[in-house]
Amino acid sequence: MTLSKEELVKRLGAEAARVSELDWFRLQLQLLAIESKAPKRSVRYEIDEDASASLIGCGIYHDTAQVFMEDGTSKEEQLSYYRDWVEGEADRIEKITVTLRTLGERFRVREHITFTIYAPYGMGSTRVCTIKGSTVEWFV
Repeated sequence: MTLSKEELVKRLGAEAARVSELDWFRLQLQLLAIESKAPKRSVRYEIDEDASASLIGCGIYHDTAQVFMEDGTSKEEQLSYYRDWVEGEADRIEKITVTLRTLGERFRVREHITFTIYAPYGMGSTRVCTIKGSTVEWFV
């Protein structure tokens, strides 16, 4: 359950809930990453501490990306999966932004977040591609 800032103020009082929308957004993204973690998939968010919310990275780590690399799956086929993963994550993020008064009006998930697909293996991962809007950049 995602609480809006206003709901938290009602429950805890104004003094206990004095955080900026950007800080609240960061916290909600961290909780989303924890809640959505699965054995073969995880998500990590990065927000540039010295910048606005327009510099957000979303790393999607999925075992299937490694299988695609090992099997030599075409980039076109991989991209159809990756776009679905990005859309799912973007939908979850939008559910958070609609609870934010100012940020929710200006922030466009698909325009402002760079999604990076990673193929995890052992103790590391390989960056496969980034997707921001309609732009895709491949690294493998």
